[in-house]
Amino acid sequence: MPLSTRWIAAAAAALLAVVAGLVLRPRTPAPTLYRVPIDGSALDAALWMVERYPDYFEGVEGDDFTRWSASIPPHERVFVLSLAHALTWDYVDREARTIAAAADLGDLGVRATRRIRDATLNQLEVSIHDGLESTAANIDDPHFFEGALSRLVRGLSNCEGQNHLLLLILDELLRPQGARVAWIRSAEHTLVEVTLPGHAAPIYFDAWSNLPPYVLADRSDDPSIRTHAAIVAERPFVIPGRRGRIHERPERLDPAARPWETMPRPEALPLWPGPPPAGIDVRRPPIDVPALIAAGELRRLFYVARAHHLFGAVSDAIPIYQAIDLGCADHPAGDDYVCLSTRLYLDHLGATRRPIPP
Repeated sequence: MPLSTRWIAAAAAALLAVVAGLVLRPRTPAPTLYRVPIDGSALDAALWMVERYPDYFEGVEGDDFTRWSASIPPHERVFVLSLAHALTWDYVDREARTIAAAADLGDLGVRATRRIRDATLNQLEVSIHDGLESTAANIDDPHFFEGALSRLVRGLSNCEGQNHLLLLILDELLRPQGARVAWIRSAEHTLVEVTLPGHAAPIYFDAWSNLPPYVLADRSDDPSIRTHAAIVAERPFVIPGRRGRIHERPERLDPAARPWETMPRPEALPLWPGPPPAGIDVRRPPIDVPALIAAGELRRLFYVARAHHLFGAVSDAIPIYQAIDLGCADHPAGDDYVCLSTRLYLDHLGATRRPIPP
């Protein structure tokens, strides 16, 4: 008995629906970050990134991310960002271990601020001028977290850049005590709010402002924590002589728009599947300091010094900073940001500037 046209049409429609369901069924998107084990030292990996991807350290936030990401294949880009993520957490974990011996909560905040202000600079110290716009971090930027290592190695950022490092370190240290560590905004400033069990009022931490932790309440239930009124009256900058700023008592504190939790710890990420992308071999590259100085490659050498400074080789960073300082004298039209930052870092490290030859 011949099949009716209507039956054939219905069967065809059903078959198409099944095929479409198989083809168009939403797939689980590939992760944008992976856990990339650092096989050698963090310093070796950081130097490799500085050598192979110098553009990453020029900034990958905002429109710069589109420019930079288009310069390398997608698979390689994910690997590089995952390695940058791992290096950022390596820095945070080492800083947290250094600060963990603090005597009390106030001392912990002071130590964290001192460490961050010794290792990074902000626009109170070095002007963010044309060409350095990417140093002005913005936590509303969807690529804010991809640029964490970039900002750290560049060594110059604003409150959202410096206090992001503070937030990560505080969360690492205080989360086991049940603390809630969060971004908070006051007018045009971004700082860190910590709510701890047993403390009636939130405590505010602000490395960018060079201040010890404080509460907004009229009284503090922790003798190691000042009130905002005491901060205004005493001006107790953590590092004397280092620039800071005391903000007016805010009328309202608004939660920041993007939660920091979108920067997961490495162990929360899937392991990188298989070997690195083709052509990638993460190992320390050869570095010819005199050749880079002679070529006027001061910024590239500055990133080399920064990698040593941040990843456990401060004694090796100092002579590189000193060589850059001399190079700035030889190249008077050189990079103002690099030259001024170098002088400040030598001061932070208690190192002398080499005398300029006659």
